Amino acid sequence: DLYETFNPVPLAAASLAQAYRATLRDGREVVVKVQRPGLAGIIAQDVQVLGAVAEEVMNYPNLCRHTNWPEVVEEFAPTIFEEIDYIREGRNADTFRRNFRNFEQVYIPRIIWRMTGRRVLTIEYVSGVRIDDVEAIDRMGLSREDVTRLGARFYLRQLLEDGFFHADPHPGNLRVMEDGRIGVFDFGMVGKISPELKMHMVNALIHVTQRDYRALVDDFVGMKFLPETV
Repeated sequence: DLYETFNPVPLAAASLAQAYRATLRDGREVVVKVQRPGLAGIIAQDVQVLGAVAEEVMNYPNLCRHTNWPEVVEEFAPTIFEEIDYIREGRNADTFRRNFRNFEQVYIPRIIWRMTGRRVLTIEYVSGVRIDDVEAIDRMGLSREDVTRLGARFYLRQLLEDGFFHADPHPGNLRVMEDGRIGVFDFGMVGKISPELKMHMVNALIHVTQRDYRALVDDFVGMKFLPETV
């Protein structure tokens, strides 16, 4: 009733949601992301099970030599619950649009807010091909090297300048458009980087370039990738 057209056959299906092609009354093509029913309760149960397993694994030194598994579960739980809040996802997309408003080679689609809620999200459709479909990129007459370079610039800017990054960059979420731009979507999982962590990351890049690997270890300690006792 809300859309001009709505294709009931999913465009994509994943563990948390399904996505459908639709058209708005004004003719714009959109994708409607619909959350699977009862998901919050299922995830809560799964997190409890994971927590219990993680605690048990810690009793076996060979399985936890380098990892504190309860801490991993502790970090995973809030992230997965954030990912099923589509209002939060829409706000993340808006933040990316602001951050990249002057970066014309990357396209961040608009959220259709009047047709978005916590469990349903409507976003502009991005035409193009998957970023790993290299044959299609060749047929479009685009350079794979240019696409790779653009992707690297896109991520370095997120990590080293904005401190706000798309944390789920699999090929299904990145599309190469006919004009060579990269379209990015699915902002359910994002990360934030403190100024201190950004400084360590910049230093790490410099030390890799200089092949100063002792200093790189210090950078990894500063980023908390390694303990100070390493």
